[in-house]
Amino acid sequence: MKRAFCKFHKKCYFSDEVERKNRLMAEIRRGKGGPFAWCILLSGNPCDQLEIVPAAALCGDYYRRHPVTVYGVALSKSGAIRTVAKIFHDADAKGMPGEARRFLEGLDR
Repeated sequence: MKRAFCKFHKKCYFSDEVERKNRLMAEIRRGKGGPFAWCILLSGNPCDQLEIVPAAALCGDYYRRHPVTVYGVALSKSGAIRTVAKIFHDADAKGMPGEARRFLEGLDR
């Protein structure tokens, strides 16, 4: 079995179009997410907050050496953008307007 190159946050966000969440997460973990799945990650650049990347990109050498935590999953890029908007909305509701990165990092606390 291949080594997992990503993990999913326990409070991972999913777009409305995702019906079978556990199956989709298992496929992405195995590198079978295909071009149809999009993942939301914390940005590696401290000036940015979030990144939207195709699940297939997580199979690359970089992510094999540097596993990431997935904070959201969608089946289309527009679904991923709506999911990011929901994350920002939830951060705003918690008193952290425009600070999605800090909001997601604080979900474990």
